[in-house]
Amino acid sequence: MKTLTDAAPLLPFFFQDKIEYDSEQLVQKGMDLDGTRVVLNAASEGLTTLDPFDTDSIENMLRPLAKDLNVKVGQLLGALRVATTGLKVSPPIFETIEALGREQTVKSIQDAIDRL
Repeated sequence: MKTLTDAAPLLPFFFQDKIEYDSEQLVQKGMDLDGTRVVLNAASEGLTTLDPFDTDSIENMLRPLAKDLNVKVGQLLGALRVATTGLKVSPPIFETIEALGREQTVKSIQDAIDRL
């Protein structure tokens, strides 16, 4: 990115109530529908109760969660990225989740689970 207009295509999720994307994008390489549901549910549960809800806490909860679920961090974060932004490439995911806030993030994850 060189200018602010270059960032515009990466930011629509901040301004839309409903994110549009192909639900197949939620399923990361090496995962299936059931595994994707499991990781999204676990992330949603963890984020719902996380306190404080800040970038460091989000990262410190999600990275070990991937290990606990026996998935790669990239698989978990990739599914979360699509669920929360509708994009496979986005601004840094931990910061994005913090900026979206707990309520919007959890709502987006639940919407994603419902799509699967």
